[in-house]
Amino acid sequence: MSTPTDQARNAALSAYAGMWADAAVAGRTADWKDSVLTHHATDQALAELVRILYREQAQGLVSGGAPVTHPQVAQVSPGAAPTAAMIEDCADTSTAPEIDPRTGRPPAGAAAGGRRLIRARVAEADLVWRVTDLAIFAIGSCS
Repeated sequence: MSTPTDQARNAALSAYAGMWADAAVAGRTADWKDSVLTHHATDQALAELVRILYREQAQGLVSGGAPVTHPQVAQVSPGAAPTAAMIEDCADTSTAPEIDPRTGRPPAGAAAGGRRLIRARVAEADLVWRVTDLAIFAIGSCS
């Protein structure tokens, strides 16, 4: 039988994975208004995803995939009945390049992507777990 801590860890990891899956769907067209983004993200995390997609759309680019993630739950709180979790990830973004939708290729001079540290806070509200805070660090910020 799983403990409340195990359940919180699993729910947090599921919400985190769902957020990236949703971002990949919206990223195919760089649709920063896509309501799918709200399924697993809210607050600052949602704003960060919207900002990224808005910038891509303004530059005439789309996402060419999804990052390969390796999330680990670093902490859950409060102790007895967790409703929040902190996740740390060393994600590989080389699998999700920004591409020109007309050519299917990254624009000339575009960064190739790479491994980067991602920190996320995931919280439960009204029995739904969503990513609330998201910090995406520079390429090379994790090994």
